[in-house]
Amino acid sequence: MTDSSTPQPDAEQLQQRQQRHHAREKLRHKVILGLGIVLGVIGASLMVLLGVLYVGPYVRTKSMRRTTCTATSATHYDDTIVRCSCASDGCRSSYPCLKVLVNFTTTDGEQVSNATLYNSLDTYELQGATLHCSYHKCSRKPLSNVEAINAFAETHGNASTTYHCYYDPADLSYSLLTVVGRTKVVHCMLWPALSVLTGLVILLVYVLDVNVCRSRRQTAGGGPYNSLDRPWLKRHEGHYERVKV
Repeated sequence: MTDSSTPQPDAEQLQQRQQRHHAREKLRHKVILGLGIVLGVIGASLMVLLGVLYVGPYVRTKSMRRTTCTATSATHYDDTIVRCSCASDGCRSSYPCLKVLVNFTTTDGEQVSNATLYNSLDTYELQGATLHCSYHKCSRKPLSNVEAINAFAETHGNASTTYHCYYDPADLSYSLLTVVGRTKVVHCMLWPALSVLTGLVILLVYVLDVNVCRSRRQTAGGGPYNSLDRPWLKRHEGHYERVKV
């Protein structure tokens, strides 16, 4: 029961207070809606980008088997200079061709000799069919490319050097030094997927809340939907109390 000694706000003060509440509620809804949209867009964009960078290469190499490669030789082809584009702005560069040969044993026990080693799937797809160069390095400075290729030859081309590599059971003429693993793909896709899911949940809750409130408001014969004037809440002197509808 309201104390008669307490000054009661007039209608204009109540209306101004209600308008402020309405503005804050609308702002809160806009923030929630914007958060859902931002999370969804960022997550979807990352899924597309990471799908191109990791999922695609994983799909193309998932049949490859891990083994141990033993280097037999590393040959620099001084008469073969690879021309390449080093940037999207049309920069042109070059690097010398290095071919590393390795031996390895398949999981079936087959001995494979003098297979060409490539440092990655990208290098194999860029050169495997024609150049057979084991390392691809295309920076703006050709000297930096030479230094990187010499370092690769030092670590992976010396005879009898062993390291893990991957081979394709359907084509034993080459091996890859690195491939995209399943664990990396899962981690790369999990967090963007969670971001998209969270954004969708936020949008779904927002839409359901607005639709339910609007429907009940219209059923009760009221005016346009007001997020503060819900059927189960009534405003009383600046506070809310739960009432039966």
